[in-house]
Amino acid sequence: MKTLTQSIILAALISLTVTLLSCVSSHVGPEEEEYATTRSGLPEPYQPATAPPLILGPEDVLNVEIWRQDDINREVTADRQGNIHLPLIGRLNIAGQNLDWVRFTLADRFEKYYNEPDVLVSLKESPLQKAFVLGEVAQPGSYKITGTTTVLELITEAGGFSDDADKGAVVLIRGHIDTPRIIPLDLEAALNGDLRSDWYLLRGDIVYVNRTLIADIEQFARRITNIITAPYLFERSLIIGAAVPDAVLHGDVTTRISID
Repeated sequence: MKTLTQSIILAALISLTVTLLSCVSSHVGPEEEEYATTRSGLPEPYQPATAPPLILGPEDVLNVEIWRQDDINREVTADRQGNIHLPLIGRLNIAGQNLDWVRFTLADRFEKYYNEPDVLVSLKESPLQKAFVLGEVAQPGSYKITGTTTVLELITEAGGFSDDADKGAVVLIRGHIDTPRIIPLDLEAALNGDLRSDWYLLRGDIVYVNRTLIADIEQFARRITNIITAPYLFERSLIIGAAVPDAVLHGDVTTRISID
């Protein structure tokens, strides 16, 4: 019965997600902005056993420090195109990058002025690092996430499962609005110790917790439509639409937790 239920959920969500989200623009910032990239053009591949690095974006607030260089140390806020500005090196676009990339890039550029600069970079605040939990939880909505927030932790933040929740039929919706990736999750197994059934979250992810029984697909579809369109659709379009690597936008990032 659970296999049939999950198949119904998967088919309904694929159709609904494409229909509902296709009308919303996912881009923030000028079309021709050049974004800094890693050597391969994308962040290093995520390893299943480790949490994915936070992907930075517009309006993120960073703390930048160089040891024994107090005139450089400061808090910087990325503009709407993802640019930060620092003394000596000028502009650096951080959109789509992670903290390690920023640290190494700054260290490389500051070497022109300092001998082996020891650079520290931390994320103080980010309006984009959010995921959504909907359906059978106590407090559906959008919540801030870190690089190590998991689906179960997000559900806990939302007050936990409702009495009608089917913990074995949770759905993770990820990726570009035109080509969403639908990932069925069995959190019943995760609660019983199989952490491979829990996943780390990326910004813009939607976690939907289903009821224990879905008798009417059309009624279920209407329920999803109402939940996603008000008011989370617009907020998600801003979060996931900020400049990020193609692999992240298209949901080609595996963040399943490994117990190995």
